[in-house]
Amino acid sequence: CASTASETGSVAPKLIGCAFDQYGKLTTNEVKARIQNLYVELGNNPSSQGYIINYGTDEEMTNREKQIQKAINFLKFDANRVTIARGSAEPNETGLRTIVWIVPPGAEFPKP
Repeated sequence: CASTASETGSVAPKLIGCAFDQYGKLTTNEVKARIQNLYVELGNNPSSQGYIINYGTDEEMTNREKQIQKAINFLKFDANRVTIARGSAEPNETGLRTIVWIVPPGAEFPKP
């Protein structure tokens, strides 16, 4: 009687989000349009979450967060569908930069 056995199986790949949009300095109306595009995509993927990472100085990130929150409130979107995070000022980058991610259920959020 053999006391060993083996089996071959597969492992599901790790779920990751996808970068949906990226932009630098924009007017309030341009940010509003980008947020509206994000919510259209979230409407197409109702179980996914939006994740927004801002990079730049503290002042730039604070101003961008205000632009995003105002856009969400003005457009009457569900703020719970989006998480806003702060990155840092990157040594090789200049100015404000925002990266918008679509994160499917079960996936890890991107790291700022």
